[in-house]
Amino acid sequence: MNEQNTPGTRPPSHRGDANFPEESRRVPDDEISLVDLWLVLVRRRWWLFGIALVVFALGTTYALLQKPSQTYTTTLEFAAKDEEPLISSDAVMARLERVVLPELKRRFEAEHEVGAPSIKLTHVEGSRLLILESSVSEDRLPRVEALHGAVRDWFLATQGTLYERHESRIERDFARANATLKSSHNAIKDDLETTHAELEWIKEERRRLQESHDHILEELQNEAGLDQSPEILRIRLEGMRQDLSITSSEVRELQRTISMFRTEKRRIEQRMHKKKDDYENRIEELQTAEAPTLAAANQADALGPSLTMALSAVLGTMLGIMAAFFREFLAHAHQLST
Repeated sequence: MNEQNTPGTRPPSHRGDANFPEESRRVPDDEISLVDLWLVLVRRRWWLFGIALVVFALGTTYALLQKPSQTYTTTLEFAAKDEEPLISSDAVMARLERVVLPELKRRFEAEHEVGAPSIKLTHVEGSRLLILESSVSEDRLPRVEALHGAVRDWFLATQGTLYERHESRIERDFARANATLKSSHNAIKDDLETTHAELEWIKEERRRLQESHDHILEELQNEAGLDQSPEILRIRLEGMRQDLSITSSEVRELQRTISMFRTEKRRIEQRMHKKKDDYENRIEELQTAEAPTLAAANQADALGPSLTMALSAVLGTMLGIMAAFFREFLAHAHQLST
């Protein structure tokens, strides 16, 4: 009994009618089968295991033979004014990296006939600190210490020069301002002394006029002993009263001038004290460059032996798989060529 084919019984690719040519009934050869991949790995397992084992052995050997490193750290502080560096930290670091360090390394290599260690520069943001770091094995620690010392000496010398320049500038500003104020103070002092002398002379003149005035008044009161006529004495008395009035006005004017000079003198003295305080504050705001700490600290390997061995195992497995497929590819290509 023939079995009838109904639509949906078999896929269209299995139909043998004219509507479905032969090409549509073939399964493409380039489809990847996981089973085939697994069989390739099974056939080439010795390649996989061998390469994985070699890479793992090399990684393990490297991890076990790696010497423990040390981090040598030098901390430097910028010369600053009110905690702000006197020169941009970026400018100092750029000069160190592009000019100073290459030159110091060249000198170091010429003197010691060995390669100079590397130095990492780090500026702690928002602070005056510049940190130099080098990670080396313990036997190379003296080289790092020597190179760090050279960098430290250059840094302290340049920052010290910068500090002295700012300090000299502040001292010059203070000296100029103080000299100007002192000159004004001396001039006011001289004027004050001159005015005092003039006031004493005017006071003496007023006293003399007052005595003459009193003497003439006594003569007028005692008419019996008059040497001159009463009319003349009254004229002289009136003249002396005018002279006394003028002299008194001059005394008051000189006293006001003296008061003004004293006020100006006190004001200049206050300005001199203020300038001195300002100078002292500006000097206190300056901070010298320092090298507070130099230290060598033990540092574990960045990866660690266990992690290195684990990465070696993973890398070895990946390389083994690639080698197995490549060996299978070569075998297949050789078979097709023959």
